[in-house]
Amino acid sequence: MLTIDVGSRNIKIIQGGVSPKNIWMKQQILLDTPENAVVNGLVVNPEAVAAVLKTALEQNKIRDKKAAAVITSSDIVIREIKLPKTNKKNADLIVANEMESFLGEEDYAVEYFMQDQEDGAVRSYAFALPVPVVDVYRKMLTGAGLIPVALDIATNSVRKLVAWGNLLVAEEDKRLDILADMGYHFLNFNIFEKKNLLYSRCVKIGADDENKKYVDTLRSLPKAELERDVDFTSYLTSIGDEIQKVIQFLISSDFRMDDLKIFLCGGGANYDGVTELLGEYMNMDIYRIESRRSPNFKDESLKEFLNALGAQIRL
Repeated sequence: MLTIDVGSRNIKIIQGGVSPKNIWMKQQILLDTPENAVVNGLVVNPEAVAAVLKTALEQNKIRDKKAAAVITSSDIVIREIKLPKTNKKNADLIVANEMESFLGEEDYAVEYFMQDQEDGAVRSYAFALPVPVVDVYRKMLTGAGLIPVALDIATNSVRKLVAWGNLLVAEEDKRLDILADMGYHFLNFNIFEKKNLLYSRCVKIGADDENKKYVDTLRSLPKAELERDVDFTSYLTSIGDEIQKVIQFLISSDFRMDDLKIFLCGGGANYDGVTELLGEYMNMDIYRIESRRSPNFKDESLKEFLNALGAQIRL
């Protein structure tokens, strides 16, 4: 199956699959996103993206037709819902009623997943996208000659990697993880307690567009030059400040900070020495996601392809 993550800067494609013990990649392709084709994390020009996808698939001789797309956007609605112990039919009805009450009369596509039990209730998360957005992604995939089988959100993709694939497995007995996906326009935070999603937040990076464009040109520079660059330092400070806000949320919720670990992924995790520089600013250890060895992955190129990889898991 193909999984496709269309970002503001790059399109990530994985041709892969899932076996009982592993998630594997046969091919991984990184493409430039057509200019102005993505706004606020959402595809707005499906024809342009479809043309790029079709060309790339032909050039790489990929014949797979079934495809799932992944979205990262602050426009996605994510809501925690406590469900009683019940059958799936009743759970579907409860979630539909809760989300309809929350969203109003607008037409949304809603999905949800259930995880741990808490005080006799099952903690679940529902996420919703406007139906016109779903139609745009369907048009994008069919325009590239593909058969749409699913539309996933980045939070759910990462959650599946953590729950099924032991993405954050560690030797030590640590219980709390922040996974920060550093995209071009967005920071997507997912907090996990043990293997359960605790909190998700997608925010725009504070730097202005000109600063982002300039900082993006610095990816090949060594750490020593990056730490002397005023614009890069400003960019990294904005990232650190957003992470601090998430940490403050955890502190206010009485979580133990001595069990906390922070991992970076996404294109922003590629800057040389970014974990050390961000760690110095925040006075704590920061890790790249690729440094965590997991037996459930046959390929360790995780930083930029994480969301597309998680979408391979169909639960």
